[in-house]
Amino acid sequence: MHQCEINALASKHGLEPSKQHRGSDNRGRFFLTQDLAGGERYLQALVSYPDGATGQKGGVHVHVGLYAQRKIADDGTVPYDDVDTAVADVVERFKRLRCH
Repeated sequence: MHQCEINALASKHGLEPSKQHRGSDNRGRFFLTQDLAGGERYLQALVSYPDGATGQKGGVHVHVGLYAQRKIADDGTVPYDDVDTAVADVVERFKRLRCH
């Protein structure tokens, strides 16, 4: 799985990550970030594969948080069985955090 594939899945689910925050740290972790109105706050999802295998049950972990200068709210880390389901749920998790 590469960042371009993560971005394509995000677009498929109506999530448009901001260009300045999305990217990979080249260790099997990918970022999807969405700026909020005013640009001072942003939602960020960190998609990772802690065991290095994307096809196993619970093998995709996604941490979602709301940030400004520091973390404002945290939706924790949730394991998923596949990347498509994980990215689809990021949309819902972002919606929950917008209220903080």
